[in-house]
Amino acid sequence: MNSPYRDHLKLFFRVALSLGLLAALAYTIDLSEMARLMVGLRWEMFAVLLLLVLGERLLSTWKWQVLLIAHGSDLTLWQLFRIQMTSGCFGLFLPSSVGVDVLRMVAISKCSTKPVQAVAASAADRAISVFIHLFLGAVVALVAAGEYLPWPMAVVFPILFLGVTGVVLILALPTLNKWVAPLLRRTVGEKITGKLKEFYTSLLVYQDHKRALSTNVAIFGLMIVLRIIIVYTQAVALGISVDPFLLAMVLPLVWVALMLPISIGGLGLQEGAYFFFLRGIGVGGPAALAISILEHVVVRVASLPGLYFYLRGGLVGGKVGRPIQR
Repeated sequence: MNSPYRDHLKLFFRVALSLGLLAALAYTIDLSEMARLMVGLRWEMFAVLLLLVLGERLLSTWKWQVLLIAHGSDLTLWQLFRIQMTSGCFGLFLPSSVGVDVLRMVAISKCSTKPVQAVAASAADRAISVFIHLFLGAVVALVAAGEYLPWPMAVVFPILFLGVTGVVLILALPTLNKWVAPLLRRTVGEKITGKLKEFYTSLLVYQDHKRALSTNVAIFGLMIVLRIIIVYTQAVALGISVDPFLLAMVLPLVWVALMLPISIGGLGLQEGAYFFFLRGIGVGGPAALAISILEHVVVRVASLPGLYFYLRGGLVGGKVGRPIQR
Protein backbone atom coordinates (compact mmCIF):
# COMPACT_ATOMS: atom_id res chain seq x y z
CA MET A 1 0.00 0.00 0.00
CA ASN A 2 1.56 3.28 -1.11
CA SER A 3 2.06 6.15 1.32
CA PRO A 4 -0.46 8.66 -0.19
CA TYR A 5 -3.20 6.03 -0.15
CA ARG A 6 -2.34 5.08 3.43
CA ASP A 7 -2.41 8.75 4.51
CA HIS A 8 -5.81 9.27 2.92
CA LEU A 9 -7.10 6.13 4.60
CA LYS A 10 -5.91 7.37 8.01
CA LEU A 11 -7.55 10.75 7.43
CA PHE A 12 -10.79 9.06 6.41
CA PHE A 13 -10.66 6.89 9.54
CA ARG A 14 -10.15 9.90 11.82
CA VAL A 15 -12.95 11.90 10.20
CA ALA A 16 -15.25 8.89 10.36
CA LEU A 17 -14.34 8.29 14.01
CA SER A 18 -14.97 11.94 14.94
CA LEU A 19 -18.35 11.98 13.21
CA GLY A 20 -19.24 8.54 14.53
CA LEU A 21 -18.52 9.50 18.13
CA LEU A 22 -20.55 12.70 17.78
CA ALA A 23 -23.45 10.79 16.22
CA ALA A 24 -23.39 8.18 19.00
CA LEU A 25 -23.38 10.83 21.70
CA ALA A 26 -26.15 12.81 19.97
CA TYR A 27 -28.27 9.65 19.94
CA THR A 28 -27.55 9.01 23.64
CA ILE A 29 -28.28 12.41 25.18
CA ASP A 30 -31.20 14.82 25.26
CA LEU A 31 -30.22 17.33 22.58
CA SER A 32 -32.94 19.78 23.58
CA GLU A 33 -31.46 19.98 27.09
CA MET A 34 -27.99 20.60 25.67
CA ALA A 35 -29.38 23.28 23.36
CA ARG A 36 -31.10 24.96 26.33
CA LEU A 37 -27.78 25.15 28.16
CA MET A 38 -25.98 26.56 25.12
CA VAL A 39 -28.67 29.21 24.52
CA GLY A 40 -28.38 30.29 28.14
CA LEU A 41 -24.66 31.03 27.79
CA ARG A 42 -23.49 34.07 29.77
CA TRP A 43 -21.60 36.10 27.19
CA GLU A 44 -19.65 38.12 29.74
CA MET A 45 -18.21 34.81 30.96
CA PHE A 46 -17.37 33.93 27.36
CA ALA A 47 -15.14 37.02 27.22
CA VAL A 48 -13.49 35.95 30.46
CA LEU A 49 -12.87 32.51 28.98
CA LEU A 50 -11.13 34.02 25.96
CA LEU A 51 -8.75 35.90 28.25
CA LEU A 52 -8.09 32.78 30.32
CA VAL A 53 -7.30 30.70 27.22
CA LEU A 54 -4.93 33.36 25.91
CA GLY A 55 -3.29 33.43 29.34
CA GLU A 56 -2.82 29.67 29.15
CA ARG A 57 -1.19 30.06 25.72
CA LEU A 58 1.15 32.68 27.14
CA LEU A 59 2.19 30.38 29.98
CA SER A 60 2.74 27.58 27.46
CA THR A 61 5.02 29.87 25.44
CA TRP A 62 6.95 30.87 28.55
CA LYS A 63 7.68 27.29 29.60
CA TRP A 64 8.83 26.56 26.03
CA GLN A 65 11.09 29.61 26.06
CA VAL A 66 12.78 28.42 29.28
CA LEU A 67 14.04 25.29 27.50
CA LEU A 68 15.05 27.20 24.37
CA ILE A 69 17.15 29.62 26.44
CA ALA A 70 19.11 26.64 27.76
CA HIS A 71 20.26 26.14 24.15
CA GLY A 72 21.17 29.81 23.75
CA SER A 73 17.96 31.14 22.20
CA ASP A 74 17.54 34.92 22.16
CA LEU A 75 14.01 34.84 20.72
CA THR A 76 11.66 37.02 22.72
CA LEU A 77 8.49 35.81 24.42
CA TRP A 78 6.43 37.76 21.87
CA GLN A 79 8.18 36.13 18.90
CA LEU A 80 7.64 32.67 20.37
CA PHE A 81 4.04 33.54 21.27
CA ARG A 82 3.33 34.30 17.60
CA ILE A 83 4.71 30.89 16.63
CA GLN A 84 2.64 29.28 19.38
CA MET A 85 -0.49 30.96 18.07
CA THR A 86 0.05 30.12 14.39
CA SER A 87 0.87 26.46 15.11
CA GLY A 88 -2.04 26.24 17.56
CA CYS A 89 -4.45 27.68 15.01
CA PHE A 90 -3.57 25.21 12.26
CA GLY A 91 -3.06 22.36 14.71
CA LEU A 92 -6.77 22.45 15.50
CA PHE A 93 -7.35 20.69 12.20
CA LEU A 94 -4.72 18.00 12.79
CA PRO A 95 -4.81 14.78 14.88
CA SER A 96 -4.53 15.45 18.63
CA SER A 97 -1.68 17.73 19.77
CA VAL A 98 0.86 15.94 17.57
CA GLY A 99 0.16 18.28 14.66
CA VAL A 100 0.68 21.35 16.83
CA ASP A 101 4.11 20.10 17.91
CA VAL A 102 5.20 19.36 14.35
CA LEU A 103 4.14 22.80 13.13
CA ARG A 104 5.84 24.45 16.09
CA MET A 105 9.08 22.56 15.42
CA VAL A 106 9.00 23.50 11.74
CA ALA A 107 8.46 27.16 12.63
CA ILE A 108 11.18 27.35 15.29
CA SER A 109 13.68 25.65 12.99
CA LYS A 110 13.18 28.50 10.51
CA CYS A 111 14.28 30.99 13.18
CA SER A 112 17.41 29.14 14.21
CA THR A 113 20.93 28.60 12.96
CA LYS A 114 20.79 25.38 15.01
CA PRO A 115 17.44 23.89 14.08
CA VAL A 116 18.21 20.48 15.62
CA GLN A 117 18.75 22.03 19.06
CA ALA A 118 15.60 24.13 18.67
CA VAL A 119 13.57 21.07 17.72
CA ALA A 120 15.08 19.17 20.66
CA ALA A 121 13.91 21.92 23.03
CA SER A 122 10.39 21.68 21.60
CA ALA A 123 10.46 17.90 21.87
CA ALA A 124 11.66 18.09 25.49
CA ASP A 125 8.86 20.55 26.29
CA ARG A 126 6.26 18.16 24.87
CA ALA A 127 7.83 15.13 26.55
CA ILE A 128 7.67 16.79 29.97
CA SER A 129 4.02 17.70 29.38
CA VAL A 130 3.14 14.16 28.33
CA PHE A 131 4.98 12.63 31.29
CA ILE A 132 3.21 14.91 33.80
CA HIS A 133 -0.18 14.26 32.19
CA LEU A 134 0.36 10.50 32.37
CA PHE A 135 1.57 10.71 35.97
CA LEU A 136 -1.41 12.81 37.05
CA GLY A 137 -3.75 10.50 35.16
CA ALA A 138 -2.29 7.45 36.93
CA VAL A 139 -2.57 9.02 40.40
CA VAL A 140 -6.08 10.38 39.81
CA ALA A 141 -7.30 7.07 38.36
CA LEU A 142 -6.22 5.21 41.50
CA VAL A 143 -7.85 7.83 43.74
CA ALA A 144 -11.09 7.79 41.73
CA ALA A 145 -11.21 4.01 41.29
CA GLY A 146 -14.35 2.37 42.58
CA GLU A 147 -16.39 5.46 43.48
CA TYR A 148 -15.93 7.70 40.43
CA LEU A 149 -14.28 5.36 37.93
CA PRO A 150 -14.68 1.62 37.28
CA TRP A 151 -11.64 -0.39 38.41
CA PRO A 152 -11.02 -1.97 34.97
CA MET A 153 -10.75 1.52 33.46
CA ALA A 154 -8.78 2.91 36.41
CA VAL A 155 -5.92 0.41 36.12
CA VAL A 156 -5.37 1.36 32.47
CA PHE A 157 -3.87 4.72 33.42
CA PRO A 158 -1.14 3.44 35.81
CA ILE A 159 -0.26 0.72 33.31
CA LEU A 160 0.03 3.31 30.55
CA PHE A 161 2.24 5.53 32.71
CA LEU A 162 4.52 2.66 33.74
CA GLY A 163 4.70 1.41 30.15
CA VAL A 164 5.73 4.77 28.71
CA THR A 165 8.21 5.34 31.56
CA GLY A 166 9.76 1.92 30.94
CA VAL A 167 10.16 2.57 27.22
CA VAL A 168 11.85 5.93 27.90
CA LEU A 169 14.26 4.37 30.39
CA ILE A 170 15.15 1.60 27.93
CA LEU A 171 15.77 4.10 25.13
CA ALA A 172 18.06 6.07 27.46
CA LEU A 173 20.36 3.09 28.07
CA PRO A 174 23.86 3.77 26.65
CA THR A 175 24.25 0.15 25.56
CA LEU A 176 21.04 0.36 23.52
CA ASN A 177 22.23 3.55 21.82
CA LYS A 178 25.47 1.84 20.80
CA TRP A 179 23.47 -0.98 19.28
CA VAL A 180 20.92 1.27 17.54
CA ALA A 181 23.46 3.65 15.92
CA PRO A 182 24.93 1.10 13.45
CA LEU A 183 21.43 -0.12 12.60
CA LEU A 184 20.30 3.43 11.85
CA ARG A 185 23.34 4.09 9.66
CA ARG A 186 22.51 1.04 7.55
CA THR A 187 18.79 1.89 7.42
CA VAL A 188 18.56 5.67 6.94
CA GLY A 189 22.12 6.65 6.05
CA GLU A 190 24.98 8.48 7.73
CA LYS A 191 23.53 11.99 7.31
CA ILE A 192 20.20 11.32 9.00
CA THR A 193 21.90 9.23 11.68
CA GLY A 194 24.17 12.19 12.41
CA LYS A 195 21.15 14.47 12.79
CA LEU A 196 19.47 11.99 15.13
CA LYS A 197 22.63 11.74 17.20
CA GLU A 198 22.81 15.54 17.38
CA PHE A 199 19.16 15.62 18.43
CA TYR A 200 19.77 13.04 21.15
CA THR A 201 22.85 14.92 22.37
CA SER A 202 20.81 18.14 22.48
CA LEU A 203 18.29 16.42 24.76
CA LEU A 204 21.07 15.23 27.07
CA VAL A 205 22.15 18.86 27.50
CA TYR A 206 19.24 19.32 29.90
CA GLN A 207 21.01 17.10 32.42
CA ASP A 208 23.14 20.17 33.12
CA HIS A 209 20.16 22.54 33.12
CA LYS A 210 18.09 21.23 36.01
CA ARG A 211 16.93 24.74 36.86
CA ALA A 212 15.44 25.13 33.39
CA LEU A 213 13.67 21.78 33.76
CA SER A 214 12.30 22.62 37.22
CA THR A 215 11.12 26.04 35.99
CA ASN A 216 9.41 24.40 33.03
CA VAL A 217 7.62 21.98 35.36
CA ALA A 218 6.60 24.79 37.74
CA ILE A 219 5.09 26.81 34.89
CA PHE A 220 3.27 23.71 33.69
CA GLY A 221 1.83 23.35 37.18
CA LEU A 222 0.37 26.85 36.85
CA MET A 223 -1.04 25.86 33.45
CA ILE A 224 -2.81 22.86 34.96
CA VAL A 225 -4.44 25.05 37.60
CA LEU A 226 -5.48 27.53 34.91
CA ARG A 227 -6.93 24.75 32.74
CA ILE A 228 -9.06 23.54 35.63
CA ILE A 229 -10.27 27.11 36.20
CA ILE A 230 -11.11 27.38 32.49
CA VAL A 231 -13.27 24.25 32.47
CA TYR A 232 -14.98 25.27 35.72
CA THR A 233 -15.65 28.72 34.24
CA GLN A 234 -17.17 27.04 31.18
CA ALA A 235 -19.58 25.20 33.46
CA VAL A 236 -20.46 28.44 35.29
CA ALA A 237 -21.00 30.23 31.96
CA LEU A 238 -23.51 27.55 31.01
CA GLY A 239 -25.25 27.54 34.38
CA ILE A 240 -24.04 24.01 35.19
CA SER A 241 -23.39 23.07 38.80
CA VAL A 242 -20.25 21.01 39.35
CA ASP A 243 -17.96 20.43 42.32
CA PRO A 244 -14.63 22.13 41.40
CA PHE A 245 -12.61 19.65 43.46
CA LEU A 246 -14.17 16.63 41.77
CA LEU A 247 -13.75 18.37 38.43
CA ALA A 248 -10.04 18.87 39.17
CA MET A 249 -9.81 15.17 40.00
CA VAL A 250 -11.20 13.84 36.71
CA LEU A 251 -9.81 16.38 34.23
CA PRO A 252 -6.35 14.73 34.07
CA LEU A 253 -8.13 11.60 32.82
CA VAL A 254 -9.74 13.67 30.06
CA TRP A 255 -6.36 15.15 29.09
CA VAL A 256 -4.74 11.73 28.84
CA ALA A 257 -7.58 10.50 26.62
CA LEU A 258 -7.14 13.52 24.35
CA MET A 259 -3.51 12.54 23.68
CA LEU A 260 -4.77 9.76 21.41
CA PRO A 261 -4.18 10.92 17.80
CA ILE A 262 -7.33 9.27 16.47
CA SER A 263 -9.60 12.21 15.70
CA ILE A 264 -9.43 15.58 13.99
CA GLY A 265 -8.63 18.35 16.47
CA GLY A 266 -10.06 16.21 19.29
CA LEU A 267 -13.55 16.50 17.78
CA GLY A 268 -15.73 13.67 19.01
CA LEU A 269 -12.97 12.25 21.19
CA GLN A 270 -13.15 15.24 23.55
CA GLU A 271 -16.93 15.01 23.76
CA GLY A 272 -16.69 11.29 24.52
CA ALA A 273 -14.07 11.87 27.22
CA TYR A 274 -16.09 14.62 28.89
CA PHE A 275 -19.26 12.52 28.68
CA PHE A 276 -17.62 9.44 30.24
CA PHE A 277 -15.49 11.00 32.98
CA LEU A 278 -17.75 13.87 34.06
CA ARG A 279 -20.69 11.51 34.33
CA GLY A 280 -18.77 9.80 37.15
CA ILE A 281 -18.89 13.00 39.24
CA GLY A 282 -22.57 13.64 38.69
CA VAL A 283 -22.57 15.81 35.56
CA GLY A 284 -25.28 14.76 33.13
CA GLY A 285 -24.61 13.86 29.51
CA PRO A 286 -26.14 17.03 27.96
CA ALA A 287 -24.20 19.22 30.41
CA ALA A 288 -20.90 17.40 29.75
CA LEU A 289 -21.31 17.77 26.00
CA ALA A 290 -22.29 21.44 26.35
CA ILE A 291 -19.07 22.09 28.32
CA SER A 292 -17.03 20.31 25.66
CA ILE A 293 -18.66 22.14 22.74
CA LEU A 294 -18.18 25.48 24.48
CA GLU A 295 -14.51 24.61 24.93
CA HIS A 296 -14.18 23.91 21.19
CA VAL A 297 -15.74 27.30 20.41
CA VAL A 298 -13.65 29.25 22.92
CA VAL A 299 -10.37 27.63 21.86
CA ARG A 300 -11.04 28.28 18.18
CA VAL A 301 -12.07 31.89 18.68
CA ALA A 302 -9.01 32.47 20.89
CA SER A 303 -6.85 30.94 18.14
CA LEU A 304 -7.97 33.41 15.45
CA PRO A 305 -5.03 35.78 16.14
CA GLY A 306 -2.85 32.89 14.95
CA LEU A 307 -4.43 33.18 11.51
CA TYR A 308 -3.67 36.91 11.50
CA PHE A 309 -0.04 36.25 12.46
CA TYR A 310 0.21 33.59 9.74
CA LEU A 311 -1.05 35.99 7.06
CA ARG A 312 1.59 38.49 8.17
CA GLY A 313 4.56 36.15 8.32
CA GLY A 314 3.79 32.48 7.76
CA LEU A 315 4.31 29.98 10.57
CA VAL A 316 6.76 32.28 12.37
CA GLY A 317 4.04 34.94 12.53
CA GLY A 318 6.09 37.93 11.41
CA LYS A 319 9.59 39.27 11.50
CA VAL A 320 12.00 37.47 13.79
CA GLY A 321 15.13 38.99 15.29
CA ARG A 322 18.46 37.33 15.58
CA PRO A 323 18.48 33.52 15.35
CA ILE A 324 19.55 31.17 18.09
CA GLN A 325 23.17 31.55 19.05
CA ARG A 326 25.43 29.30 21.10
